Amino acid sequence: MLHYFLSFFKGKLRLCFLAFFIFQTSCIAKAKKQSLDRIFLKKNRSYLQGVYIARVRDNKVLYKSNENKLLSPASVTKLLTSAALLHYYGPSFQFKTQVGYRGKFKNGVIHGDLVIKGDGDPSFVSETLWGACANLSHLGLKKVTGNIVIHNGIFSGQTRDAMRLEGASASANAYDAPVSAFGVNYNTLAIAVHPGSKVGKKAIVSLDPYTIKGVVIDNRLKTVSHRSRSKYRVERITMKDGRSKILLTGKVSLRDSLKKHYRSTYDPVLTSGEIFRAFLSKQGITVAGKVTQSNEAEFRTLVKIPSKNISDIIRDLNFYSNNFIADVMVKRLGAQDLSRPYAAIRTKGSYQSGMRAITDFLFKKVKLPTPLNLENGSGLTNNNRLTALQVSKVLLYMAKRWDLFPEFLASLPTSGETGTLEKRFVTKSTSALQGKIRAKTGTLTRPYSVSSIAGYAYHKDHGLIVFTIIQNGVRGKKQPGILDLQRNQEIGLLKLSKYL
Repeated sequence: MLHYFLSFFKGKLRLCFLAFFIFQTSCIAKAKKQSLDRIFLKKNRSYLQGVYIARVRDNKVLYKSNENKLLSPASVTKLLTSAALLHYYGPSFQFKTQVGYRGKFKNGVIHGDLVIKGDGDPSFVSETLWGACANLSHLGLKKVTGNIVIHNGIFSGQTRDAMRLEGASASANAYDAPVSAFGVNYNTLAIAVHPGSKVGKKAIVSLDPYTIKGVVIDNRLKTVSHRSRSKYRVERITMKDGRSKILLTGKVSLRDSLKKHYRSTYDPVLTSGEIFRAFLSKQGITVAGKVTQSNEAEFRTLVKIPSKNISDIIRDLNFYSNNFIADVMVKRLGAQDLSRPYAAIRTKGSYQSGMRAITDFLFKKVKLPTPLNLENGSGLTNNNRLTALQVSKVLLYMAKRWDLFPEFLASLPTSGETGTLEKRFVTKSTSALQGKIRAKTGTLTRPYSVSSIAGYAYHKDHGLIVFTIIQNGVRGKKQPGILDLQRNQEIGLLKLSKYL
């Protein structure tokens, strides 16, 4: 009898201990969530926020709040563009810019025009152009009697979307550069500035790498003592005759070293063609005519210039949050027969056709929940609307595409070390996450503050996790500072790593 009593008592005791353990675990979990909520769900704040964090191996949700709230993600949009590019083209795909001629090529002379046909290569820079012109020299080219003809026919005529129109006639930025199938140096001009030899002298200003026709330097920049700080403005202004004027005003300190400033060009055809002419000249090749544009298909190819691989292009896109690359790639997607990526161009690429290709990928392959709104692939607009859940779904999908994931992950900056995360997670309180996060950031300041971050981190217990934090200021209220929002993100992710 005593034996049965003791057995019954032990059973009840086990149940009590189990109940207590479950209760204690529940209380700890609730306390952890409340602690995170105090960071991610501050009351009476002037911004909205969506958060979604999940484990990759089984999609288990580790934390979420307002995950279905449609918010502006800014440049976090580039994650979706990058995923679509890898899906449609594959990591090793390359675009091919062609250089050829119309007329006759005899004894080193093209009796006709030199033709450059763009293929939507956003990575065509000075180094690429130098190699192309060297190859033309190796083929024996010495002179062109006709024009330099730029062929941008694979893209629609629209070179600027609504977010770039403001910088058409004048600009002090590089990000509002026009989009074209052939463009050099991201359709920007590089202006090198160095202080003069002594106080009172004009600063030394030049175009990098070479002076070109169609661009005038108006240098009003004065050199001041090394005890003074530099304060000057570099602006590109379009003149009535179509040429661009680079206006420099202010003062530059003697203590300054050489600095380069990048400004968007007004006319991508004229600028790219004249840069090409300058590089040809350095190879001893002269061109008698002017720079024009034509989309006539017939010409004879001399050289084909491959782009970087798509994997390297999206790395440049995400490391430096390059809006030009994003927009060129959107139009290029719109031109391609995506059922056969290596086939001929299907139609003229436009922003609209390219965004349809991206949303098809998101809905048909990733199977994102609706609604969402995507107007461009760079995030340079507040009109893009995504939820934290949707962005994390894309991250989860890509983590399970082993054919694409290594390149996708490698395209993202590392916390405290590279790209747009180089100066993030470096304070004493958040440096524990330095080097442990790969993510894309997003920032906008008008008409309201936007700060976002999304990517991957490795947790000792949960393995690889995905996270998305999107923060938007509230219209009509005082806008939160971008640095304050970023600080909130970093502290939240640090606490999350401890509490999970």
